[in-house]
Amino acid sequence: MQTFTIKFSYKSKKSVYTAPKNSYIVIMGIIQSEKKAKPIGFFDSGIGGLSVLLEARKLLPHEDFIYYADNINAPYGNMVDKKITRLTLEGVKYLLGFGVKMLVIACNTATAAAANYLRGNFSLPIIGLEPAVLPASRQTKTKRILVIATQATIKC
Repeated sequence: MQTFTIKFSYKSKKSVYTAPKNSYIVIMGIIQSEKKAKPIGFFDSGIGGLSVLLEARKLLPHEDFIYYADNINAPYGNMVDKKITRLTLEGVKYLLGFGVKMLVIACNTATAAAANYLRGNFSLPIIGLEPAVLPASRQTKTKRILVIATQATIKC
């Protein structure tokens, strides 16, 4: 078993793989050449979802991950839904080229605008971040939570 780690540097081509439309892709995780396991794909409009990826790596240490960060087009928050869906679809199609077995949309705005479309058009499991609000509201003792969202997320 080999361990393969790439240090991520925002908007730097050092240690970053170029993806469509000058977006960035970062591959993190454990690569098992013998097993040839399908990776879990992470899509984000930028790098904020790296915190989600790091938690996934802690919970699933033997999984392979591939992270697509569309920081060239970020932020998505002031875009119209059609454009957000189109950009998200481009990133997802790129990840599908790596044979991902499931997809995590690590962006609330992309989840709000594109998750239903993606779920209706692809058969793999798709997990979005936006539904985390309901469980959080149930766990708080004060029945209050703070939600920080972009204009596009609120509109959806």
